[in-house]
Amino acid sequence: MNASLLAGGLGTRLRPLTENLPKPMALVANRPWLEHLIVHLKDQGIEDFVIAVKHYPEKIRSYFGSGQRWGVRIRYAVESSLLGTAGAIKNAEPYLDDRFIAVNADIVHEINLLPLLEFHIQQGADVTIGLTEVDDPTHYGVVEQDKRGRILRFVEKPKLEEAPPIGSMPVFM
Repeated sequence: MNASLLAGGLGTRLRPLTENLPKPMALVANRPWLEHLIVHLKDQGIEDFVIAVKHYPEKIRSYFGSGQRWGVRIRYAVESSLLGTAGAIKNAEPYLDDRFIAVNADIVHEINLLPLLEFHIQQGADVTIGLTEVDDPTHYGVVEQDKRGRILRFVEKPKLEEAPPIGSMPVFM
């Protein structure tokens, strides 16, 4: 299994920090967040990474190279134009295994992915999405689910009064 790290966004909300720097390369505890993420995922058994890049890809590539320094393999899927989440994954498809995880590389977190992977296998799902509850989904989005956890629809950055109920369980399709 490998990981697709989605690192192609422009990071507009972190400007001016991201004017000349990809958002995942912003420093957290004196190291790029992306380095923390790769080390964290390696600790969970993932050693093969495909980083989807667009905004200053050379800064990510020159820092990480092949990944040898971290004991992992890193390949790069360069976007000629911003493709969004699904487009970035499709662009990286030649490098991805049949089973892979896709992680937004610009969100600071340390999620234990093993229970999510176990859930995915138990369900026999094609796709599993890990969700978390937030008090105000207006800056993120909501995944509306049925009682079994199947996705009914995605609602991107809804007004608070228009947001469907928020679920925090993994969902599968």
